[in-house]
Amino acid sequence: MASCGGDDYDGDVARVLACFAAAVVAVSAPLTATLSAHHWFNASYEPGTVIQLTGVITRFDWKNPHALVSMDVADATTGRTTRWVMEMGSPNSLIRTGWSKTSLRAGETVTVEGIPARDGVPMGYPLSIVTQAGRRLTAAPRP
Repeated sequence: MASCGGDDYDGDVARVLACFAAAVVAVSAPLTATLSAHHWFNASYEPGTVIQLTGVITRFDWKNPHALVSMDVADATTGRTTRWVMEMGSPNSLIRTGWSKTSLRAGETVTVEGIPARDGVPMGYPLSIVTQAGRRLTAAPRP
């Protein structure tokens, strides 16, 4: 098999093209994963819209691949309660921004600033969560 370098390079066009193709694949593979992840976010959430919700946490799941916060939010007009689910990053990424598995607890009232789901279901991608005690936790950077 021909190599991509060394002193024995004889100007073989096929070898040069093969080496170029290998380099393109090696460089573009990580970019493809990043673009795919970004594409998933845009397909699921409405990045141009930011909402604010206040509600009572019913569950905080600290698990991979995403931590989840479930909360009951009462509509100020109708009084009807809707269960919202906020999909966060992985516990590992949240730890790096100051979170722990005890940062939130069921029964606690919180205010969430986040990006709603594109299809109108009560789900979102939180940017920040303010706890009942007034602690502001950054959940995710703005996309």
